[in-house]
Amino acid sequence: MRNVSTTSRIAAMLRKMLDFKRMRRTRWILAIRLVWHGAALEIPLNFRWTALKILGGAAVVAPSFWLTVQAVEHPPTWEQIRPNVILTFGDATASTVSLTKDTKFQFPGNGYIEFQDTKGLQCQKFKCRFSLAVSFAPIQANTQFIIGQSFSGEASWHLLLHGERLLLQREGGAIELDAPFSPKPGQSHKIDIARDEREVSLSVDDVVAAKSVAVPFTDLARDLTIGGRAGPNLLAFAGAITDVQIERMMPVFADLGKYQSYTCEQLAGQREILIDKERQLQLRMDEASQGPGGVVVNPYKIDHDAAAEELKVLNMTESSKTCDMPANWMVWCSIVLLVLAVGALPAIYPDKRTDSCIKGSSAN
Repeated sequence: MRNVSTTSRIAAMLRKMLDFKRMRRTRWILAIRLVWHGAALEIPLNFRWTALKILGGAAVVAPSFWLTVQAVEHPPTWEQIRPNVILTFGDATASTVSLTKDTKFQFPGNGYIEFQDTKGLQCQKFKCRFSLAVSFAPIQANTQFIIGQSFSGEASWHLLLHGERLLLQREGGAIELDAPFSPKPGQSHKIDIARDEREVSLSVDDVVAAKSVAVPFTDLARDLTIGGRAGPNLLAFAGAITDVQIERMMPVFADLGKYQSYTCEQLAGQREILIDKERQLQLRMDEASQGPGGVVVNPYKIDHDAAAEELKVLNMTESSKTCDMPANWMVWCSIVLLVLAVGALPAIYPDKRTDSCIKGSSAN
């Protein structure tokens, strides 16, 4: 009797599912009920209810897990310093007005290139990467400047070819990375400088030539130059440089725990302060950007970058605290999902007493 009744239900539901004029949602409900009653032919009722409980629990846990993953902040990424306006000095030339991956630089031996608005790199504080392909001309200069933020007599840093060695050092020779290097004239070599959490490495043609736990950078507010530097001691390079890539890791900076003790309301107030500060500094930068003779000077850039980076730290803290969601939002989401799962049971099996009636009829 029970199997006949269940079979009749299945046949009726199949007829309804074949009526394509019905709404798609209705067909889904019918499909679920079809599985339920089809299982009734072989599976006892208590096992079916246990299976439903397991599926209901999974329906709660899986979305909650997904929401938790979404709340985790993604790790910071490398920020490419492009496009920056190129300034040429002396006999140095550039193939483009601003820096791109395809820009080619030529250095006859009495000039240098400057990348505008790179004063705020701060590679002593942040993680930086520099990569460039260098081809040396057959000029017997004892010391040649390759890349750096440098000026004679200031607390600056640079990469030099000195004799047959590469030196990554501060002005005056302090904290240097020293690697043997004997380039052949006209042959291109890829040179990389990279700083991670633990050390600074100097690589030639993708082979690490030297490492140091000391940081050979300074946060001098000077624009980055290649092929030489401003001032009385040019240290001019002769040859060609291509494929220049400048990157900085954002944000592994400004105390990431600075705002952890703040409430969401305090974070919102601090956000307004930082946004206003960044806006004011941007206005000052815009006012200072029109120097005499068209020279662009941004004395406020470092402060502007610092404010922008602190705002990113605040945003990360807000994200970790889920300030844009109600309090205890994960608990409430789980409760809502549980209620929905329980509420869906009548649609799957509208009247649990039907099986009892069938059992009673069978017994009689």
